[in-house]
Amino acid sequence: MSLLEVERASSFYGDFQALYDISLAVEEGERFAVIGSNGAGKSTLLRMIAGLLPARGGSIRFDGRPIDALRVHERVALGISMVPEGRRIFPSLSVEENLLVGGYRRGRRRGWDRQRVYDLFPLLRDRAGRSAAVLSGGEQQALAIGRALMNDPRLLLLDEVSLGLAPIVIRDLYERLPAISEAGTTVLIVEQNVDQALAFADRVTCLLEGRISLQGRSAELSRPAVAAAYFGV
Repeated sequence: MSLLEVERASSFYGDFQALYDISLAVEEGERFAVIGSNGAGKSTLLRMIAGLLPARGGSIRFDGRPIDALRVHERVALGISMVPEGRRIFPSLSVEENLLVGGYRRGRRRGWDRQRVYDLFPLLRDRAGRSAAVLSGGEQQALAIGRALMNDPRLLLLDEVSLGLAPIVIRDLYERLPAISEAGTTVLIVEQNVDQALAFADRVTCLLEGRISLQGRSAELSRPAVAAAYFGV
């Protein structure tokens, strides 16, 4: 049984269909990437899994349990945390206060707490008392990831980690992500940066216009096949 199972699920924005019959499975402890160009449906998929958008048809199961009817906070309580595109930290709060907000539903077993988050991102420890509003883009992304980890999740959803960041900052963030999965947290990441996604993930799914165009193990996918699935050529 997979930790996350999405079976023939679709999603809409009003009358516009954004996802078509999506099926995928993510195993416990896996690093799983969803790639695709802008508008392919990647963020919509994460929002559907997190409960921010309803799924039409099909099913979504977490640890064998149907979660289609559960609200966002109920999915959070089960162990699903999401880092949204654009980070969406609380600018009026300090770094430490942002982390404390993220841990309000604590109570599971993996042990992510402020100390472990600070160990993962030492720069956050140095800035713990500062307003989150004055952080750089990379520091805000680290804070958003740390805030999500404070829920001690079984499944961490990461939406466009590299968006708007300098290459050196992206490289630093991606160098820290393996420590999250090594600690036992399953990671599902959405990414436009194909090279970063393939280097990080065990398995990859590519979306094209709301449909799955390619799935497979990262090490077994050729660049021409990935390019064809990504651009639809």
